[in-house]
Amino acid sequence: MSPLVDTEERTTENASFSEVVEIEAGHERDVFPEVVHSNAYEVKYTCLLIPRFPAHQLVGDIADYLPQWLQQICISHSWRLEYAEVSPTHFEWIISVLVSVPPARFMGTITRQTSQMIFSEFGRLRREVLSDEFWAKGYLVVMGDEPFPDEMTRKFIRMVRHQQGLDTF
Repeated sequence: MSPLVDTEERTTENASFSEVVEIEAGHERDVFPEVVHSNAYEVKYTCLLIPRFPAHQLVGDIADYLPQWLQQICISHSWRLEYAEVSPTHFEWIISVLVSVPPARFMGTITRQTSQMIFSEFGRLRREVLSDEFWAKGYLVVMGDEPFPDEMTRKFIRMVRHQQGLDTF
């Protein structure tokens, strides 16, 4: 069996990309396409959610699971979790996503999927919350990679509780 021999003269019209580069360079060599790192097209956001009910404190197992679940969600959607912190009153994280992913999309996905995971793992919370969302309406998202100052977090929580009508109790 004889080896296959390519006798056709290569021109830029009938050559592959790497062959065109070789032809135009005037010599033969291996050409490897340059890998473009996706982080050149990523943006970082600092995000914060609070439970729908103030009595639902993020402590114990739920505080342990939330960062793990968020990491799983991020990997599943090709996002990168940079930082996560769970406090009794709120869940804060920094995420890196492609610039083509709007905050409403990743926040909707995260609130929906973490709610499902919370309700699946903690049946008591599922019985207490009569909607499909564990988290309060609204979220705090700011472009950047710094955790929120404590005062900003407190103001956000007060604003959400006021919108819920819970500041009168």
